[in-house]
Amino acid sequence: MNYPGYTLVRREDCPEQHGVLTVLNHDVSGATVLLVENEDTNKAFGIGFGTFPSDDTGVFHILEHSVLAGSEKYPVTSPFLQLLKSSMASFLNAMTFPDKTVYPFATPNETDFKNLMDVYLNAVFCPLAMVDKAVFEQEGWHRDADGTVSGVVYNEMQGALASPDAQLQNALERAMFPDTAYGFVSGGDPASIPALTYEKYQRVYRRHYSADNCCITLYGKMDMAEKLAFLDEHYLSRMPKGTSHPRLTVQDQQNGVRVHIPYYTENPEPDQVQCALAWYTGAFADRERQLGVEILLDALLGTNQSPLKAALLEQKLGADIDIGFDDSTLQPTLELVLRGATAETAPKFAAGVKQAVTDLLAGGIPEELLLASLTLQSPFMVLVVKLTADPNCFTSNLVNIGSRTALFVLAAMATFMGTLNSYREICREREIILREASVGVSLPAVVLSKAAVLLLVEVLQAAILAFGFVSIVHVPQNHLLLETDMEIFITVLLTMFSSSCIGLLISALFTSGESAILAVLVLMIGQVVFSNIMFTVTGAAATISNIIVCRWGMGALGASTDLNSRMAWLQAGLDGPMYDAPVENL
Repeated sequence: MNYPGYTLVRREDCPEQHGVLTVLNHDVSGATVLLVENEDTNKAFGIGFGTFPSDDTGVFHILEHSVLAGSEKYPVTSPFLQLLKSSMASFLNAMTFPDKTVYPFATPNETDFKNLMDVYLNAVFCPLAMVDKAVFEQEGWHRDADGTVSGVVYNEMQGALASPDAQLQNALERAMFPDTAYGFVSGGDPASIPALTYEKYQRVYRRHYSADNCCITLYGKMDMAEKLAFLDEHYLSRMPKGTSHPRLTVQDQQNGVRVHIPYYTENPEPDQVQCALAWYTGAFADRERQLGVEILLDALLGTNQSPLKAALLEQKLGADIDIGFDDSTLQPTLELVLRGATAETAPKFAAGVKQAVTDLLAGGIPEELLLASLTLQSPFMVLVVKLTADPNCFTSNLVNIGSRTALFVLAAMATFMGTLNSYREICREREIILREASVGVSLPAVVLSKAAVLLLVEVLQAAILAFGFVSIVHVPQNHLLLETDMEIFITVLLTMFSSSCIGLLISALFTSGESAILAVLVLMIGQVVFSNIMFTVTGAAATISNIIVCRWGMGALGASTDLNSRMAWLQAGLDGPMYDAPVENL
């Protein structure tokens, strides 16, 4: 769709939001606009600015408060508080983060939405604070008659930074990010806030609160063209692009840095030392890596019985260990905090963690934990189905797209899970298996025993995945051989187990899981490419397709649900049926 005054950057379906995402760039101002179009009647708006501190004065926190203290079009005292009293908004707020400041709201009422959007836009782009120093002094800081410093943000941050935990966190961030915005207190350090002048406050606002440094989001069921025209006419077209705008820099890793800080406590006791260790976990853009970190943290440190945490607690260096993981920043970080330590035990924490990790790597994650991890794959996959599949895809006008996609996702999940379940089973125990074979143990018996264990696990996995799928997607009951739900379960189980057998073959051909992973990745890509779903295969590729597990799983699912008979599918004009429904296809 064409929107006058805007250039289309990208447009794509977004099953997670049950709609379509559109990214636009405003021609005059350079502002980025994100449209999330779906059927949600609780409409939302948000405008955010990249705000990267260069000191501890908390200027962006003060600006967040200040712009909501009156604007040119709405010159009333505390319009934000007035909105809280009179609006029908289901959400209304403003927030300062270490690298951005955002102003979001949500409301189901169209008139309320238009009013709130105008109030927010006028607040951030036309605040009275830029011409009225009294707003800065009220929200930021001023000196009273007796010489004491006061102000809304100043007083707020005195309380926020008083705790030992906050002081430890600030020291950790300064040590990890000495050269970037993340090393400063974005909310403001009371010791530094009085150093902020009104003139600098104005300069920072003009540099950061510009249209080419913002992202505007419109979400829900609404007339997007009308809202974009309003933005263009009343605000964005009046704001030409600047010559430059702020950028966030990447910090060089500060390996081996140690910091010791004292802190005040009213009740000093011997066990009052805290020790924190922190690591960089890669880049924000590498979402797969960050998800892997999160999963590992849950498996290894999630409870006191988790292997790594249990090993650390056995060292008796402190009373407890807390885990922190922040993947919302440009450079995500992981931290472990030892609580209730002493001056003698705290310095041993780093060496203790290194030793516990080394021991864990040498012995591997306990089998029962791996089994739990395998079982938990299915609920995660069901969640993916929940986020991506249209429950009515077999009856809607888009059945030719939605139902086919939903079944392919199910077949691909079963294929991937089966392969991942088994590709390390033999290679990780290669030496043990060969030693047992040398004294007469049958190798086929070893392989069959592993296959039997995998089959038992996969019965549970398949049940969760298949019945989770049919509880989300309204599948037509075709009754080809059995109840359709049962046919889907059997198909998922057989697809999963067949893939596990292939995974065992890969495991037997390689000496380690690390060397086998490349073959697994190639196999997974092949399952997608040669399944004849995303790509039409002919010639030699069609021959290869005959040995692709995902293709046969998809064929069986299509037969069970009688996919060819769906009227919208036939009306789409495709060349012939893709899924024959004879019993042989099962």
